[in-house]
Amino acid sequence: MVSISTDLCKIWKIVNNLMGTVTLIPGNQDNDHKEDSVLPLATVDNNCSLVAVYKGKLHFTIYKLGEGDNYKK
Repeated sequence: MVSISTDLCKIWKIVNNLMGTVTLIPGNQDNDHKEDSVLPLATVDNNCSLVAVYKGKLHFTIYKLGEGDNYKK
C-alpha cells in the first residue's frame, strides 16, 4: 500500500494482518515536474518492488525499492 502527500511518500507492507512502513521517499524529490494545481498520486506494484509517483506535467517518476529504507530512482 502507498500513501502520498506533498512532503512525503510512504510505502507500507502488510503481512499477516500487520502493517509496517517499508520505505519513506521525501516529497521534494523531482520537484521540477511538480504542478501546484495537481495533487500528487502514487502507486506500488503487488511485490512492493516498484513505485510510480506523479506530480504533474505528464511525468512519472519510478522508484525501485530495496531492503529497508533503500530506494533507487
